[in-house]
Amino acid sequence: MGENTWLIETSQVGTENLEGFVEAAETVSHIRDGAVIVSTDGAVQEQMVRIKSPSNGEKQAVGDVMVE
Repeated sequence: MGENTWLIETSQVGTENLEGFVEAAETVSHIRDGAVIVSTDGAVQEQMVRIKSPSNGEKQAVGDVMVE
């Protein structure tokens, strides 16, 4: 996603600096496009990602799988 990155210099771990986390979220939501990934330790990954919705064909393929 190139330059779409989370502002880790403002806040990398939301639980350590809530004010910085909110500031980074507000900035990112207005100027960047993508989703953020948060690790199990609470650290936000710098590189943002794009979430792709499944196509109708992909949805149908999943619907045909039997789950027990």
